Amino acid sequence: MSQINDALKRAQDTQPKAAPSSVPPMLPVKSPAGQPGANWIWPVAIILFLLLFAGVFIVISAASHEEKKVAAEPAPAPLVQAAVVPAPAPPAAVAAPKPTEPAPALVQGIVYDPANPYAIISGKTVFVGGIVDGMRVTTISPDAVTFMGNGQTKQLRVGQR
Repeated sequence: MSQINDALKRAQDTQPKAAPSSVPPMLPVKSPAGQPGANWIWPVAIILFLLLFAGVFIVISAASHEEKKVAAEPAPAPLVQAAVVPAPAPPAAVAAPKPTEPAPALVQGIVYDPANPYAIISGKTVFVGGIVDGMRVTTISPDAVTFMGNGQTKQLRVGQR
């Protein structure tokens, strides 16, 4: 073992000695006080991206869970039948204006949802129980609307009067 140590010592002695270097060793550069480095950019960018993603998710989620807004209709007045007393005839010299009859209801469309169907009749949205031209809507099926009133039942399909 001593022979190995002796050989290593002779090898070191035979190598030329290096002159001391005039270049100082490299040290890490420290940023001046009060000037932070750019290490904060990536965490801030990631946080902003996550906040944007969360905001979009919340808006989409709220829109899909929004309740259907239904316009409140006034409660229908009960049908009351009264005795009709004919009015006295006007004098012959004065002509009575002829009353105009309202246009019959036109079923323009049906939106069938088993829980809450509705129809568009003469430009108005009508639900089951609504009144159109003095007749109450009793049922709305996928292809027809049924009315009851004045002792009669009437069923209309889309496009019918």
